[in-house]
Amino acid sequence: MEKSKKFELLLQFVQTLELRPQEVVELFKAKEKGFIANKALFEPGMFYYANQTFSKELIAGQVVSGIVGLVEKSRTLVVGLDETKLPWSNSWLWVEPTRDLFDGKEATRLSVAQSVRQNLKTEAAQWCYEYDKNGVQQGEAFLPSIHEWDGLLANKYVINEALRVLSAPLLDGCYWSATEVRSHPNRAWKIRVKDGCKFDCSKTDEFSVRPVFWV
Repeated sequence: MEKSKKFELLLQFVQTLELRPQEVVELFKAKEKGFIANKALFEPGMFYYANQTFSKELIAGQVVSGIVGLVEKSRTLVVGLDETKLPWSNSWLWVEPTRDLFDGKEATRLSVAQSVRQNLKTEAAQWCYEYDKNGVQQGEAFLPSIHEWDGLLANKYVINEALRVLSAPLLDGCYWSATEVRSHPNRAWKIRVKDGCKFDCSKTDEFSVRPVFWV
């Protein structure tokens, strides 16, 4: 195929996607530097950057937002680089719908909204919701559900290998999930990294809290 015809087809495709010329240039520059542009190639343990690109090897000079933890057909769950220790809710907030939600983002949103309405605290969910470091915007991150934690811990070794490269806190110990206990409004689920065991604990207990976000 002649070069002029290739450019014509490329221009038509770019216009269909409503891309600006500069965005196309940045895409090809990123590919040349080793970034992965094909979503089919995404895999756990990859670095995700603030410019919304991915790579298997760390690229100097780029801001890393997190580590790919779980890959689904149409989206990728990224693990944030920071963590803290907090209670789930020191004021016994109860958000009944979170008991059955697989979606940690929605559970986090419900918890934060309920805490505002009732003037109660939801420390773990609120910290994740307000997380805004390394290119992550406030409101993007959330506390994973207990089901999402299952998927993340299946890939914990490659996630921790990448975190170790960045000298970031490894996934270790016990973490709060966004999921409440069905039979008890004062308890929520935590998960232990080393074996994936789940425990229902008092919401006032302090455990590690790790923000994640979908891209």
